[in-house]
Amino acid sequence: MEPIVIFFYVSFNASVPVMQQYVFARYSKEYGVARLLAINKLKNFGGEGANVTANGTCGGIVDQNDPIFIAQQQAQAASSALMVGLALCCVLPALISTVLLGPFSDKAGRKVALIPALIGEVIRMAGNALVVYYELPLWVMLLAFFIDGVLGSAGGVMMACFSYLADITTSKQRTMRLLILEMCMALGVIASQVAIGHMVENLGFFWPMFTITVINVINLIYAIFLLPETIERDQQARLFTMEHIKNSLHLYVVNDWKERRWKLQLCLLTFTIFTMVENGTQEVTTLYLMNSPLCVGPVFIGYFNSIRYACQNVGSILLIKTMYRYLGDVGLVICGAVSGIAYMTFLSQSVTLTLAFAAPAVGFGMQLVLPMIRSISSKLVEPEELGSLFATQGWMQLLATLLGSTTFNIVYGSTLFLVHGFVFMVAAGVLLISVIGGCILAVQIREDIIKEEEFESRKAAMDEYLDCRQPSVSFIGRESTPRGSFVGI
Repeated sequence: MEPIVIFFYVSFNASVPVMQQYVFARYSKEYGVARLLAINKLKNFGGEGANVTANGTCGGIVDQNDPIFIAQQQAQAASSALMVGLALCCVLPALISTVLLGPFSDKAGRKVALIPALIGEVIRMAGNALVVYYELPLWVMLLAFFIDGVLGSAGGVMMACFSYLADITTSKQRTMRLLILEMCMALGVIASQVAIGHMVENLGFFWPMFTITVINVINLIYAIFLLPETIERDQQARLFTMEHIKNSLHLYVVNDWKERRWKLQLCLLTFTIFTMVENGTQEVTTLYLMNSPLCVGPVFIGYFNSIRYACQNVGSILLIKTMYRYLGDVGLVICGAVSGIAYMTFLSQSVTLTLAFAAPAVGFGMQLVLPMIRSISSKLVEPEELGSLFATQGWMQLLATLLGSTTFNIVYGSTLFLVHGFVFMVAAGVLLISVIGGCILAVQIREDIIKEEEFESRKAAMDEYLDCRQPSVSFIGRESTPRGSFVGI
């Protein structure tokens, strides 16, 4: 399963900045600022470190009345609006397909959910490559994203991968394996970002898009022919049935002896809030780095993303090795959310390349949040409910990405001329909800542990008492009861 995750995240995360930069380049030409952002000629370090123009729109003091600066901001706003449209076209149909495919995969097999989603990724990237090569209207990208959403999109891929992993692990193994899976995602991002930045600078936009499409095709072939199935197919399983939706909702509305309902609800809320911020700010981060006063190009964006994921990877390993024994799953969720707040706050104040590079260092624990929540949730449900659980999380991940992308793009576009980095201050404020949710969950789980320990202690004492009071059998075969005993009363 890990190879599929690595290939998927190499292609998916490489495609995001390429697409964003291409859209911005198209709108830059439309608004007459192509010479300001000549993507193939940018230099990113040393004396040529920033994209400085004669009009002073990058670096130093910005003249907000400069016509080129105004045109640049208009191109940013138009790019942000198109990103919202692309997110809507992909996520809305994916919300339906994911909630159907997840429970269906519990009976029909995990590959029936994984393969359509991978086909959708191939179609999406092939459509983007055609738009770049033939300079087709940008609305064609909307069609490609819609088809990808119908087939499951990224949420379908990750839902199938996490369900597959849960099938082949025990509850004790699951936390570490889920973290390893998340690290594979980060490795995929790190491997792709620097290379894709250099490809865009030296080869333009088409060849990176084409390369990403080929990677998706290879991943699809691997999933079809080499990945073994973990679940024997039930011939009576049906895809289009309301039973799948009922199974997913059942987890969050029906209680059990573990009193899991509200715990699963709180886990889902914390998961959704954090995903909304983490995924929703990716697009505006790219635009923020390309905008004044930083005005960086594709190579720097690649380096920034690589450093960010490398810091999160190393930080996750260090925290797991040093603090997991003392904090557990929930404690690491809180640490990760606090680290995310620090990252967003720092990034909002980054007005130089040095500060921008330093921001990922304070966000070193962010990668822990989602795998820890998945681990906590998976321990609260039965094995046959894992598909429904991860389908619900995949559904909420898509919805949170849509809400986050829409919200933060709107905030970014609305405050572009007012407050530098305000969108990241808003993101930091939203992440406070994840911290509060983690704290509530930590307190309740601690109380559950105390109750369980008390129950086990009483049970052991009762067993010991009963063993001591067991009637003994005398040598003549009759039961002898000690004087004053209550046995037999």
